[in-house]
Amino acid sequence: MWLLARRKLENWILLNISNIFAIPLLWQKQLVLFSALTLFLFIVAIFGFYDWRATGEKNKLLIHQTNETQRIPSIKTYYCAGC
Repeated sequence: MWLLARRKLENWILLNISNIFAIPLLWQKQLVLFSALTLFLFIVAIFGFYDWRATGEKNKLLIHQTNETQRIPSIKTYYCAGC
């Protein structure tokens, strides 16, 4: 959870990898309810990964569009209007 607090997309992948290993280990130790809970959280984390990825792509597009519309005019625009 500490990695997710740092808000990096790659941390969702690490969380899912750890859950993949934890589910069968918990099942083997006869901790069926913990295994089911970890499976549920694994599924939620998959949806979280895709949601964060889509939000990140949307934010990148928004930042790119904002930068395009707020460009500072070059010095040529000020001094060479007819060029």
